[in-house]
Amino acid sequence: MNVGARSQRVGWKDVATALVVAACLTMSVVGALWLINPARPSAASAAIASGAAEPPKLAGQGRWLRKPAVRESPSTNSEPATPEPVTVTEPRLPDERIVAQRRLVANIVERHRVDADHASSVVAIAYRIAEDVKLDPLLLLAVISAESSFDPLAQNRSGAQGLMQIRTHLHVERFEPFGGKDAAFDLHANIRVGADLLRGHLVREGSIEAALKAYVGAARRPHDSGYGARVLRTRDLLKAVAEGRDALVLRGSPDEFPRAGGAGS
Repeated sequence: MNVGARSQRVGWKDVATALVVAACLTMSVVGALWLINPARPSAASAAIASGAAEPPKLAGQGRWLRKPAVRESPSTNSEPATPEPVTVTEPRLPDERIVAQRRLVANIVERHRVDADHASSVVAIAYRIAEDVKLDPLLLLAVISAESSFDPLAQNRSGAQGLMQIRTHLHVERFEPFGGKDAAFDLHANIRVGADLLRGHLVREGSIEAALKAYVGAARRPHDSGYGARVLRTRDLLKAVAEGRDALVLRGSPDEFPRAGGAGS
């Protein structure tokens, strides 16, 4: 009886020992498996991994352990921005007046054998002054052609001087704003005084023909020896050149357009 009870106690002890050993083995296996294939991360870890939460800041670490965030555009408009239209600038064509002046300069150089820069200056000044005094610039250029053949130093025995052959001794006061009578040979001063005189004659006489007759000093004479007709013919030819119409008409010799012999009366 005692032997059987002792045997029974020894049997339960062995069973308990076996269970403890089995439990230890099971825990060891589970631990090993966890190390090899860890379980799904916790909700906090998942939030950090997805970027929804900031990772913890480590001791001594000076920055957050995360990828730099992509800076979004400040615009709240979700639609794509419309590109600005590309403006194509067409090349500007030269102004008609510039083209006309270039044609005139070329023709004056050819006809009167003068320097191109000088001819260009005379044409430009004539256009500006004609606009100021309300005259046809081609009429001014025609007068210059007839009076001096574009020679700025032209003068004769009657005292007519410069491009428009102004009788300086009769109009000294008109040159005062330009520095005195010596300005008679200045391009701008000479053309300005001549244009003012011609404009005054036009206002008083009422026609271009009569104004030209007075300008040449033939107002009280029965005729002007064809001066007015010559100037008007030259103006018409210059107009043809300025408009690009058959420039060959003006390829005559300067001798065909003789000087008037003194004007600016």
